[in-house]
Amino acid sequence: MFEIYDNIDFIPGLIPITICFNCIEMNVIDTIKCFQNIIDSNYQKKHLIMIFLSNLSKLNSLAFFINNICISFNKDDLLNQKENDSSIWKCIKEHSIKYHPYNKDIIDNKINKFMDFVKIGYASISKSKSNLNNKFLLYTSFGMYSTLFFFNKKGTLSESNNFLIAPQFEAIRFIWNMLDNPIYLELIKVLLPSIKYNQTFYIKRTQKEIDIKLVEDLCEKAKTFNPFNEEENKKINDIFLGENNENKYIENNLPLIKEKNKDSKTDENYVKIKVYNYEKLKFNSNIKKESDILNFDIKDIPINGDRKKTIMFHVHGGGFIAMSPNSHENYTLKWANNLKIPIFSIDYRLSPEVAFPKALDDIYQSYIWILKYSKIIFNIEFNEIIMAGDSAGGNLILSLTYLLIMKQIKLPKIIFMFYPALKMDINTIVPSYLNSMTDLILEYHLLLFCIDSYSGKKTDNGKVVTNTRNKFLSPLFMDDNVLKLLPPIRIFGCSCDPLRDDTFYLMEKLLKLNKDIFFYEFKYFPHGFLNYDFKMIFPECSLITNMISKEIEAFVK
Repeated sequence: MFEIYDNIDFIPGLIPITICFNCIEMNVIDTIKCFQNIIDSNYQKKHLIMIFLSNLSKLNSLAFFINNICISFNKDDLLNQKENDSSIWKCIKEHSIKYHPYNKDIIDNKINKFMDFVKIGYASISKSKSNLNNKFLLYTSFGMYSTLFFFNKKGTLSESNNFLIAPQFEAIRFIWNMLDNPIYLELIKVLLPSIKYNQTFYIKRTQKEIDIKLVEDLCEKAKTFNPFNEEENKKINDIFLGENNENKYIENNLPLIKEKNKDSKTDENYVKIKVYNYEKLKFNSNIKKESDILNFDIKDIPINGDRKKTIMFHVHGGGFIAMSPNSHENYTLKWANNLKIPIFSIDYRLSPEVAFPKALDDIYQSYIWILKYSKIIFNIEFNEIIMAGDSAGGNLILSLTYLLIMKQIKLPKIIFMFYPALKMDINTIVPSYLNSMTDLILEYHLLLFCIDSYSGKKTDNGKVVTNTRNKFLSPLFMDDNVLKLLPPIRIFGCSCDPLRDDTFYLMEKLLKLNKDIFFYEFKYFPHGFLNYDFKMIFPECSLITNMISKEIEAFVK
């Protein structure tokens, strides 16, 4: 099905400074050519000027990269070591596999067609951004300009470059959230897999909030954390909750679960989730409060003997600022059908409305609720959990696992991460970040927007500055004595992903601890490839999603 190739271009031995200068050289050449065209041309000067200014903007960003690389340069760094002379690179190669599913020209052609629509979006929002505070006018003008730019390729290129010179956060966020637009969701229903159970619920927060003080205290505790011995570790994974007093149930009279919540955007007592299953689940509406469970006989719940004993806990990506479980149903519905297991997908709160660690608290509350109540409320009997998360979701599930270890709570059987954002510290540069210079989806400015929004770094809005090396914000920096307790990890990435190289640092740390980690890389594919999985439009991505489903299935009981 896939061609496996051995020319591992992990960039070992390729010093980041050299890469930066190569990028600068290319941008300087493009900028000079563009300037010459402006002088020589008697028409379309605005179009050329926009491209010229866009290139200057990229040069300014590259200067930032050089400054930070020069400061942090270390000859012993993993990415400055030659593959053949480095034992750790040899080990990484043994725990990695690269797939070359299609010819580069085929993939580039499909991606370029998709990016043409992204450029139309950028050009349209550039013209419509004055209406950002008025939804009706915004959608009206955006729709009108989208139609105009669809038939004007040169105008699209000019205006999209104009937008990317200094993009507005809310404008870029609007583009990303188009995947959650009700009209878009209705239109793509015909392309989504059918499924028998797809329901939204609001589940009650039952645990003490994970706030900034708690995560900072746990980071300090982790430095001297005494790993459990094998017997104690097994005991913790055999029970749902540890005996830690911090896990104590929060008493109040609120329902444990709601099917509807008219105040969902402001109600901080509940977390919104979506539940997918290949067959209908018997929702037990008789359970309203904790006291109802005490009076309920668990034996009264009919259990399907053929049902698998595994569930998936899914956390979506979107840079912490956008999207929801709805925007990822193109692959989660497929997995629920293929794996024949329930999937709980968490609709956590987004930044910058809330900053770190609010999203982490949402998924922690959801995880505990599922452990405690899903059996009796959803008629689901399980003893193993598979965690899955893409991009920002990968960051959140790894941070959640870190939290579960520290609080002695049942761990997932395995973690699946897809092009994960493993750290929020932009000052520690890796070569793959340079892909953000040409990546229209995870463009450099947007990457900074996401990091600043989630970490709460912007002080002009009265936010508290967070240490971006906090282990729960940047799980790549976890302490070794906690890393030792991580379950097996499988990471699926791509060669064009700006976040790719951080995966190698995580592999380096875990392999030195003899942990079970494996990396699958797909050549030529961009960040976010799971969201391109529409068989009629991008069958190559659909093939990859099916392959990943098979890999997950190996861990389903």
